Amino acid sequence: MSGTIIRCSMGAWLLAMTVGLSSVARAADSDESDRKRLLELNLAIDDNVMNAEVQTLLKDKPKLPKLFQLAKQMDRAKESPFSFHANVVLAFTADAVKDFEAAEYFYRKALTQSKLLKSTPKQALVYRALIDTLFDAKKYEATADLCQEFMDLPNELLARLKPAVLERQVRALTLSGSGEEALKLLDSLAEGETDGWFFLQLRSWVLRETGALREAADTYRLILQRIDRSELEEDRKQSAAEPIRYGLSAVYVDLNQIDKAAEQLQILLKQKPNDPTFNNDLGYIWADHDMNLDESERLVRKAIEEDRKQREQLKARAPGMELTENAAYLDSLGWVLFKKKNYAEAKKVLMRAVALPEGQNVEIMDHLAEVLLAMGDKAAAVETLEKSLKTDITTKRDQKKAEIIREKLKKLKSE
Repeated sequence: MSGTIIRCSMGAWLLAMTVGLSSVARAADSDESDRKRLLELNLAIDDNVMNAEVQTLLKDKPKLPKLFQLAKQMDRAKESPFSFHANVVLAFTADAVKDFEAAEYFYRKALTQSKLLKSTPKQALVYRALIDTLFDAKKYEATADLCQEFMDLPNELLARLKPAVLERQVRALTLSGSGEEALKLLDSLAEGETDGWFFLQLRSWVLRETGALREAADTYRLILQRIDRSELEEDRKQSAAEPIRYGLSAVYVDLNQIDKAAEQLQILLKQKPNDPTFNNDLGYIWADHDMNLDESERLVRKAIEEDRKQREQLKARAPGMELTENAAYLDSLGWVLFKKKNYAEAKKVLMRAVALPEGQNVEIMDHLAEVLLAMGDKAAAVETLEKSLKTDITTKRDQKKAEIIREKLKKLKSE
């Protein structure tokens, strides 16, 4: 009997070994296939082929983390196994799936290669892309440093990109807590700018972010005056004034001057009645202050519909793109419905919002918690508020909201 057991055990062991070796062999074959696929990226030598390679890689998103890791291993094992174009393809692909760590790795490899190649167009491409990646990853100090590196380049052919890079630098400095440094930089550049408004517009944004709201509003109004008295044609004046009015409306909201904020958005909506952002913002600020709730709901629903149309148009041009909803607009609708005491529908909409990656936001989750409390589900509300504090809280608005939520949680737990 014991011998039978031994023989069976030995058979099972041999079977397990065979299966294990087979799995190892398959894994080795898979790695070899992936290595070959990665090296084939070196053949992508023009924009069309590079874009095609990115789209092909994006068709198998679950595999990408493993592919990026393997590419890094190959790179570290051998000095530069990938060409400039291959590194850019890998970086673009990583950027598309918001794997910022991988994107930064391959962009930096490509940047080093572009310098060795002494190619101005290649350097321009990679600097701009890497700056955006660092900014999107909220690495603001690194963004500002890379922007300064770019601004110090002597190549005159890169000069046309410097205004865009300067804007990123100013925003990065501000968001990293160096608002005063950003203002000094702008002031030094704005000397003599009596008719233009590029630096003033940036200055207004910095002033708002640093809490100098009245000065920010004054600066936005000054820009509108300059645009109005400029020699631009009327349609170009309208286009130039659009971001200024939008920024001014946000400052008025911060100052709790809701009628003035609404006035700016209404001007914008008269010019662009189907713009989803303007519809959403006006609907939201009215609802948030218990004003014009029926009109607020109409505006936000229109924003959602217009946004859906835009996304469908983008998908038609890029079939591989995933068609998703806008978490911010869903949040606005949920908040309007909450204000109208339609709690059941508000909950459904806000649950859709928080299910989206962009919906993992402290303010959106706070709105859901308010709905849950109104429905008598205190336990779920507390759980939602606790989860909201684990989200990415970096902006001053989110930090302020987080402080309110902490106080709210203390009160709820003490009741």
